[in-house]
Amino acid sequence: MIDMTFINRSCPSSLVAISGLISGVVTGYAIGKTTAVSPLVPVAILGVSGLLSLLLAYRLTSGRIAMSTGAHLDAIRKRTSLSFSSFAILPLMHSVFLVYQSNKFILIPGIEPVGVFWQLIFIFVLSCGLVYALFCCQFPEAQARFFLKIAGKPLVILTVMIITWAAINSLLNILQTINLNQPGNNIVIFVDVLNNVFSSDGLLYSSHIQADGSSLLGVHAQLIWFLIYPLFKIAPNIYWLIIITNVALALAVLPLFYLARSFFTPGLSLVISLFYLFNRIILAQPSVGDISEERFLPVLLISAFYFWHKKKYLPYIIFTLLAMTIREDVALVVMLFGILSLLKRRKLKWSLVPIILGISWVSTVMFWIIPSINPTGGATKTIQLYSSLGASNREIITTLFLKPWVVVKTTFSSLGRLAVIFGLWQSMGLGVPILSLSVIIALPAAAEIFLADTVISLNHFNMLALTAALMPALVLGLHNLNNFSIMRSGKSIAMTVAIIALFSTFALNYSWFSPSRYAPRYNYDSVNTALNHIPGETSVIMPKFMMVEAGSSLAVRGYYQVNYEIAATGGFLLNQDYIIIDALEYPENWKEHSQEIQGLEELKDLIAASSDYTLIYDNDDLKLYKRKQQD
Repeated sequence: MIDMTFINRSCPSSLVAISGLISGVVTGYAIGKTTAVSPLVPVAILGVSGLLSLLLAYRLTSGRIAMSTGAHLDAIRKRTSLSFSSFAILPLMHSVFLVYQSNKFILIPGIEPVGVFWQLIFIFVLSCGLVYALFCCQFPEAQARFFLKIAGKPLVILTVMIITWAAINSLLNILQTINLNQPGNNIVIFVDVLNNVFSSDGLLYSSHIQADGSSLLGVHAQLIWFLIYPLFKIAPNIYWLIIITNVALALAVLPLFYLARSFFTPGLSLVISLFYLFNRIILAQPSVGDISEERFLPVLLISAFYFWHKKKYLPYIIFTLLAMTIREDVALVVMLFGILSLLKRRKLKWSLVPIILGISWVSTVMFWIIPSINPTGGATKTIQLYSSLGASNREIITTLFLKPWVVVKTTFSSLGRLAVIFGLWQSMGLGVPILSLSVIIALPAAAEIFLADTVISLNHFNMLALTAALMPALVLGLHNLNNFSIMRSGKSIAMTVAIIALFSTFALNYSWFSPSRYAPRYNYDSVNTALNHIPGETSVIMPKFMMVEAGSSLAVRGYYQVNYEIAATGGFLLNQDYIIIDALEYPENWKEHSQEIQGLEELKDLIAASSDYTLIYDNDDLKLYKRKQQD
């Protein structure tokens, strides 16, 4: 006969011991895979150390609580075992990314990610915080005291959260831009657009768009800039635009909080709000991502969902219309609001109007507005991004609906995509959103990420659309999960799941953070020296990271515009006064996905074949060429 009493007593300790062992093993394996050390040594040492140390901490803590409360020791051990067993969650989840990212190329040349040692220290601190937070969940009286203190005045707390988040991240975003560690060119394009909203060259015109400049409406239907224009005119510069977009990102916690408040206590609703602000995808926007129009999407889309949930039709329609001004594909999300209303058996106006609005707008933009303005005469973005699905819009749509195996193959086609799926599952509440039917409004954003022929990551600004759609699904999914747990066991697990999800997304956040992102770029001095060689009122081609430093008197073009001109005219006219070449060697797998690098390669070939240019400066991966005087 098996002694069941022994099993009941030893089971909590066994769970904690296994958790400690797993923590040590995965940490040791990550150290071994990301350093020159053989994995077997750190796995063995840290595995045993993790088992013994966590078990000892569990025993001492349980004994101390039992002495303080007078409760039976076995009962205390059962209640606290969950908290200590959860210790392994963060190391286990993060080690997958630690090993994967050790083989990836860094996003910005000259900036190394935080070292493995500090990453593991950070994970250890977070794991301890998770254990403490779950203690609060295990002891209702402690939970009540803690959350009553912070949840008494939610509007005050939310205001402080918004101001603090926007201020800190705007400062970091600005520092990164000043020090030329901004990896994209959208920030320059959007400032140019806002300074030329009603230009004689066209509405929303920018000289940095496509080949020789054009209206932004020839690429995307970003009507949102008309609405932002009056606010931008207060201080029309790059840094003010950064602040505007970051405040917009942070403001989404307001509709998210009130949506969560429809189902949960103020304390848990604030935890969900924190979950949004500290989500890797949201934090990545000001830290490593280029400015995007999609920074305005979360506050508008979550507000639309909030009013849809509250059955307030007029504000719901207003916010869906505002969301559609951000980009044409948001109309597909609006259309799916109508599908969701049909599934929920709402009145006809809730389903019919969004469906008609969505289909009409996306069709008008894709088949008429963009092709009529785009210099190539077509909506090239769709065909460029989804070439694996077809050579035209019609073929792509046919593949989506009639060849699902191609869609599945594309979605799971690489380790990178699998890593993003895993990271998304982790950073979006451990998959809780899929427990809600409202997850269907995230389908267009998911297609944008997983079906495009581009390198994807959780840091990319296209992830914002997915985040904006999945956050409401997270709230409803957590509510459904909580109802199920109460029905089956009589216990609410919402707080426990929310805290584990919050801490798990913390575990991913620091993997992209590095103080060197906010220090001057490694060739910062050389950039300024090269620019000082160029007089005003001249034309120049330069890397996109340098465009923020180019004076307004220069006629500036980027490498990516070379590709657009070749696509539109079959060739590129090399007649600029100055050319700055980024001489850094980029990995081959970057070249096939980056228009910037493809344009750079084309430019190198053209200069090598031309005798019209003289090299006048060469230092720190920068080469400056001057055009010879023509007789």
